[in-house]
Amino acid sequence: MHKVTAFSKSSWLTMHADGLKVQLLIRSGAKTTRVEGVVDDRLKLFVAAPPIEGRANLAITYAIAAALGLPKQQVRLVSGLKSKRKTVLIANPDLDLHLVQTALESLGS
Repeated sequence: MHKVTAFSKSSWLTMHADGLKVQLLIRSGAKTTRVEGVVDDRLKLFVAAPPIEGRANLAITYAIAAALGLPKQQVRLVSGLKSKRKTVLIANPDLDLHLVQTALESLGS
């Protein structure tokens, strides 16, 4: 059983020299793309796209880029290509950690 927690200080979002890394737990094939809390120190993201031919992975990066108002080229999947546990790099080290956290927590709401 996974522990679902409300939003707080993010362990799922970390600052690195090349940008911010987001730890995600993905549920593809949902009705809508949205965030629903944190599970096991990962932001739980429901994605409307199916996990076929990389569609869900593209939907993840596009949704994050749109939520932050960034070009989609600045958001890329760095691990978990075929896993529900993914890591995304937001390649913009000038972003404010708190603003990114707030924007991603409200994604889809």
